[in-house]
Amino acid sequence: MRTEIEKQFLKAYKFGGVLHQCIDVIRQRNDLGFSTNRKPLSDTWQNYYDEELPKQIKADTEAFNNTVVLGGLDSSLINEISENISECTTIQDKERYIHSLIVPFHELSELLYPHLAPKSRLDKYLEELKNDKKLWEQADEDYKEEAHKQLDAIEWFEKNEVEKQSRLEMISDRFRQIMREPTDDVEKSFSDFCRISFTFANLLDALCLTKRIDLIELQKECGTYLKTHRTITDVDFYIGSLELTQKYIDELPKVNANKVDTSECHKITLHYELLQALQTGGFIENAIAKYLKWTATNSTTHGQIPNKKSLLDLLCLLEYPDSVIRDKKLLKETFSVEFKANNYTYITDKDGKLIRPIISEYHSKLSEIVETSKQK
Repeated sequence: MRTEIEKQFLKAYKFGGVLHQCIDVIRQRNDLGFSTNRKPLSDTWQNYYDEELPKQIKADTEAFNNTVVLGGLDSSLINEISENISECTTIQDKERYIHSLIVPFHELSELLYPHLAPKSRLDKYLEELKNDKKLWEQADEDYKEEAHKQLDAIEWFEKNEVEKQSRLEMISDRFRQIMREPTDDVEKSFSDFCRISFTFANLLDALCLTKRIDLIELQKECGTYLKTHRTITDVDFYIGSLELTQKYIDELPKVNANKVDTSECHKITLHYELLQALQTGGFIENAIAKYLKWTATNSTTHGQIPNKKSLLDLLCLLEYPDSVIRDKKLLKETFSVEFKANNYTYITDKDGKLIRPIISEYHSKLSEIVETSKQK
């Protein structure tokens, strides 16, 4: 996978890159930090923001190669990205790769679109505070004093978070105004990098459409937005025609559909007795109609179990045409296990009540398989 062009391009947008430096200077000059700055900067820091950083921004802006996005889908950057997507063998790998192209724009996304991911986080947090508030309002008399303190704290947090969100939206409006009407070199650099990011967003969206991938949905998964929505006229120029673009949009996977690459990922249906043995052994939480390439979870501690993923790869036996274990006969041929209905070891609680059975022979054989897989 070649990423030379991609790395140089995205470097400008990552935290610490030239765009971040532009934002930093503009915040300081206009008091657009996350909270109001009432204390003046020291002479050293003032010189840094007035002289040193603007010089660095100018040099980095001049060195930035914006020609990599020129030429539409044939541009050097998009060509490199397209080849990298083609190298990914599963839809999951393709999406992870595209995620890596989206997240460098997180700071810009938070700045320009506070009504999206930041507002969603706020709403979730306020809902949690609301639930906490209900619990403390129902506190027993013995806890009334503590409940009063907690309710006061909750009220303060609610007010503080709403005020923070309001300030974020005010800051966003101010930056948008600067982006539209820059007045100096730093603001012009900020405006230029925003404009280039918008071009890249449409190019990437067009490329993804040709590969039946929905960039808009992948942005939601990242909580990072290069663009807030898709307008067909933003991408049809790159794809070739309005009609073809609409065709690609119509062919995108439905939002709530399960994402499965059927060439690499298959359903498995385990026999009930084997399922019980796997659950009891702590190898899985449940496996009926689950998809492959998942991490096993201990059903008691809910902790991730290392080196158990290969167990399901073994069970699914991908060399079989349908990759599905359907019955005892296949299991017996595969693992040389005799299935005896009465071969149980029982686990009971302190009162002697049956908790759940272990099929001893299965458990022993599966443990052996896991140990073997660890050594590979």
